[in-house]
Amino acid sequence: MDGRGLVISGRTSGKNIMLALWANGINGYGYHTTAAQCTERKDLTNKTYAITGVNSGLGYETGRVLALRNANIIGLARTKEKAEIALCDWQGTGEKIAIACDLSDIKSVQKAVDDVRDTGKPIDAIIANAGSPARNLYCHAY
Repeated sequence: MDGRGLVISGRTSGKNIMLALWANGINGYGYHTTAAQCTERKDLTNKTYAITGVNSGLGYETGRVLALRNANIIGLARTKEKAEIALCDWQGTGEKIAIACDLSDIKSVQKAVDDVRDTGKPIDAIIANAGSPARNLYCHAY
């Protein structure tokens, strides 16, 4: 053991490590497996996911794959327009709702919470993907 739970036997080379990373695990998935492949037998009809940072990167890809599986998506981005553009790209029969949420503005966050609540949809999961610059929020009165 090397202290991280990795069993090292004999000589370990970079090639052996790369082969281990690319090998499929006992569940059949590996380093190269896509989110779409992992969820291909899932039907998420009537499930609702709220996803922040839905307009790019991991938030976009997560939403795209959940939408493919017919989930309802509440997509949050800095502007409603950015969220709408992302949601329009996706396939699937679930409802897609765009909401503005700028994490650097506490009033925008509070309004987004109200907007999500106003959809009347129970949230099955929140995917908190968006990032924002660090700053001292303790100065604000909540």
